[in-house]
Amino acid sequence: MPALQEILPKVKKLKTAVPWHARAFSRMFLKGAISDFKFYVNQQLHRDVAATPVDLRKVGTYEFSNGSFKYWLGPTEKGGIRGGEMPGEYMQGVCDGQITNQAKYDHLMKELARLPRQASFAFAAHANLRDESVVRAAFKAAGFSVKKRTTLIYQGQPGEDPIASMEKGNAKSNVMKGRRDLDVTTMDIDDYFAFYRRNLLDRNSHFFLDVDHKLMKDAVHDHPPRAEIIAARRKTGNDGKPNPIDAAIVLGISDERLTLMRISFRKAAEGDTTPPPHSQAVKMLVVEAMKRANERGLILDVGGFTPGGQTVYERFGVFEQEDGLLFSRRKLSRVPHYWQERYWS
Repeated sequence: MPALQEILPKVKKLKTAVPWHARAFSRMFLKGAISDFKFYVNQQLHRDVAATPVDLRKVGTYEFSNGSFKYWLGPTEKGGIRGGEMPGEYMQGVCDGQITNQAKYDHLMKELARLPRQASFAFAAHANLRDESVVRAAFKAAGFSVKKRTTLIYQGQPGEDPIASMEKGNAKSNVMKGRRDLDVTTMDIDDYFAFYRRNLLDRNSHFFLDVDHKLMKDAVHDHPPRAEIIAARRKTGNDGKPNPIDAAIVLGISDERLTLMRISFRKAAEGDTTPPPHSQAVKMLVVEAMKRANERGLILDVGGFTPGGQTVYERFGVFEQEDGLLFSRRKLSRVPHYWQERYWS
């Protein structure tokens, strides 16, 4: 028989691992059920305005406007329905036009009842959200979770060259090297998403690309544009043949901010005839975005970040942390197959 000291660790591992997964699943399920129940109750209390199930087959655009809300809605590659604030914008002014806090709360609860129940939503708000306490209370009562959302912002002076405000060091010298070797250009939105898909490390990771492609295409072609694309490639050589794009960024444009919405870059050379991607292409595009923000008197917002991204941005020495809020609800549902045929065929 196995020695007791060999059995006990296995028993202990089984005892701790299985209940933990069961508890985690139970908490997730219970949290989702409570959220959905609150959302349902709010819609029942406002049956006169509550949204009916949305048939996306009859919708020619992803944009909706319900009172104080302007939001988008669309099917995802994973079979769900997802929505949120418009690309490059933050939720703001959802209680405007109301005087007392109670009137603001009642108004917002009615507006939340207009949202379709079968969709997952995420609304981001920056640090200067008006009527924050009222907005928090209403979203929580309607079944949304409220969490802190951290981003980094840069606010320079109009007309200022961002490199001049950067501290001397590797980041500054690297950006200057990028300016010397690279040209800034633009891309068509369809070409950008083809470029993005080629550069995905995990080819099975979609990151809601189909939905975002349609949303950003509308934003780029709007009048005035609500998004633009900047790209970097090595300077043209003596042969006159343009080099491939090394990196590209989609910038969201709003009244107050430029927002880095998507960043993509080549990982390796494409064949024997093309040079390898420039190591400073992304950094130079970030500085180009900073420059454009200064020219327009806007704040540059990185739109959230990963730990690795935070390290890169901090090396510039000019970004400041800003804590906003994220209001979200997750609906575990799948859309009918004919919706997928509509948007994937």
